[in-house]
Amino acid sequence: MFSKTNLNLIIRNWRRNKVFTIISILSLIIGLTCCNLLIAFVANEWQISEGSPAKDRIFLLKSDNPMDVQSKEKTSFILPALPSMMKDRYHEVETFCRFKRVDENVIFEADNFRSDKLLLVSADRDLDRFFTIPTLYGDVAKTLSSPGEAAVSASKAKLIFGEANVVGKTFLLHENNNATLYTITSVVDDSEAASFLKFDVLLPIDLGSYYGGVTFVKLDKKASSASVLAQMKKDGGVLPKLTQECQYYLQPLTDVYFDTSETQSSWEFLMHRDRSFLYISILATIAILFISCFNYMNMYLVRMFQNEKNTGIQEILGADKKQLGIQLVSETFLAVFLGFLLSFILVILLLPVFNSLFNAYVSLSFLANRMVIAGYLILLFLLIAIPSLYLFIRMAKNQSFQFLKNDTPKHKARVVNGMVVLQFTISIILIVGAMMYAKQLDFITETSNIDKNIIQINGGDISGLKLKAFKNDITALSGVQCGTLSSSGFLNAWIAMNDDNVSVLTYTFDSDFLKTHSFRLIEGEIFSKSESVRSKQVVVNETFVRKYGIDDPVGKTLPVFDKSLVIKGVIADFYTEPFSKQVKPTIISLFNPEKGSSIQVLQLRLNANGLAPTLSEIKKRWEEYFPDKIFNYTFIRDEFEQLHSNYSKTARIIGFFTIISLSLTAFGLFGMTWYAVDRRTKEIGIRKVNGATISEILTMLNKDFVKWVVIAFVLACPIAWYAMSKWLENFAYKTTLSWWIFALAGLLALGIALLTVSWQSWRAATRNPVEALRYE
Repeated sequence: MFSKTNLNLIIRNWRRNKVFTIISILSLIIGLTCCNLLIAFVANEWQISEGSPAKDRIFLLKSDNPMDVQSKEKTSFILPALPSMMKDRYHEVETFCRFKRVDENVIFEADNFRSDKLLLVSADRDLDRFFTIPTLYGDVAKTLSSPGEAAVSASKAKLIFGEANVVGKTFLLHENNNATLYTITSVVDDSEAASFLKFDVLLPIDLGSYYGGVTFVKLDKKASSASVLAQMKKDGGVLPKLTQECQYYLQPLTDVYFDTSETQSSWEFLMHRDRSFLYISILATIAILFISCFNYMNMYLVRMFQNEKNTGIQEILGADKKQLGIQLVSETFLAVFLGFLLSFILVILLLPVFNSLFNAYVSLSFLANRMVIAGYLILLFLLIAIPSLYLFIRMAKNQSFQFLKNDTPKHKARVVNGMVVLQFTISIILIVGAMMYAKQLDFITETSNIDKNIIQINGGDISGLKLKAFKNDITALSGVQCGTLSSSGFLNAWIAMNDDNVSVLTYTFDSDFLKTHSFRLIEGEIFSKSESVRSKQVVVNETFVRKYGIDDPVGKTLPVFDKSLVIKGVIADFYTEPFSKQVKPTIISLFNPEKGSSIQVLQLRLNANGLAPTLSEIKKRWEEYFPDKIFNYTFIRDEFEQLHSNYSKTARIIGFFTIISLSLTAFGLFGMTWYAVDRRTKEIGIRKVNGATISEILTMLNKDFVKWVVIAFVLACPIAWYAMSKWLENFAYKTTLSWWIFALAGLLALGIALLTVSWQSWRAATRNPVEALRYE
């Protein structure tokens, strides 16, 4: 293929057409860099979702969620007695593995390191029969069989002890004024995501304190999940259930990673990925691949139009179609291979940025994975085959005498124009998608109206009276506007079920909750000043009043739960769940600091100015009040935005692909404009000699490009409208699909097109016509 003659011709062509060569290869480098990263990302995500070599026999136990019956949500929380009972009753169940997130208030202490932010997970000893756990030192199965032993991730071992090999070192876990000593006997390699299980410290499960959690079951090779489910349904009256109406389900392991439907429980040790994120990545890979192909074909066709006389002369002098085809394939292969090699330099440089931007887990070593290499080979083949095949077919249809004509054949121009229209169509669809994602996320932020300066401090097992004293001290600071105490986090309220299976959120706040959260009081009051009646008063939200059809609710007793409670006030609905869910009926009762509770939470509204010194002072006071507790806080708005993190990530990836798509399209357009201006140099000179103005010349050169964008806009609008309408159906509360977004997307595409072509058009329009006609 690469004879010396062919290679000389390719190099000579590249030198003669420097602009087209640079644009073609640069476009290929950008396109291939994106495709290479996306191929590695998609392959890595599929590998994570597989989870285990025995994936076909492993299932996650799930149950109907009694706290959200209306939405038919499933929960992974399984009662502790069920796994053992299943193994005893059903011979198909080979084994099971339970997981539990160790209480968040537990403090890890080792050497000079002290933290309550480590992800501590306890699991059964059969863990290695379910998941691939790459171990650097020790034996995880043995560790989980021995109380008092623990495994740590290599990254946390280096952070805490300064080295990875920490076998034999010890640490303490402090909980409820008790300290338990553990010895590290295993170190796990967490440099790559071998499965969707993650942890910082892994402990043997303590059945004495295990009250339920996540359970995976492994079935016999010949077992059928349908058979096990049928037996479980038959034994419904015997098996332990959250409620008698709840049914059990077996979710295949390969579906667990891509299941983001569970919102009531947060299992931090199980990674998840929105499946649509992966689909968008696959579609983006295909789109960028074809845009890169179109760019290369456009550049090659344009260059072929420029050199048609040379090609015709080659044919007249004896070159046959086969020889020309070999030269075409050779040049395409060399350009693609060169772009592919150079793209890997960018891949290495951009991989950390890519992982951070898309919350990915791709490592450099994974780029050598067999699946990834296979994807690269397929990509190379397509990028070489598609342009070569198309260009060879076009070349084969030409006759020698056609190459000697000066004008560009109309059918070739239509093909080139069609490719540009398709590129702009893809770009406009992506622009609309990026803008709609941003608009919906802005709508969520504005509608939820959660102040960005409200922090939440988890007091854990600190008594309510002590936390109240701390609150009174802190709210006297100039940087603190107000605060409120609660027995639950703002986004993690208790859920109660009444007799008609309606989920009701229940909060306890002190009387400062209204001004702390800026809730709007619609009618009534908050709580009476009289201590004797306050404990029997509640505040409800609008949804509660509508749900139970209460007219003039103030002064009425609750229609459900404790019917001795009196409604003192009604507040506007506030949002504590994803916008994919309807606001639940909500009841707020008075926080009693003297009443014991497993969770005490303090929420503070801070002044926007001087946040850092205020937080520093709060920390100082905290350490004075509670020297044995670690001071940690979160911004409630940040936590709320995390509920929609999948949409934020998707918005980022669509925005990224939009920029890449527009950049590649602009590269191709620049080359085509260069050719168009060069081909019409004589015509421009004659028009200017005959009195044509600069604006008339610019209009003549730019009108075709404007026409392409308009056609692309007409094609893109219905596709984008349908796609965004379907996407908005995921939300219970959603923004409108505004016409101006489509208009702005079209104007943006048009602006980019005009900016790309206008520089060359202006240069041609202002050129001295004598120079254009000198050699004619």
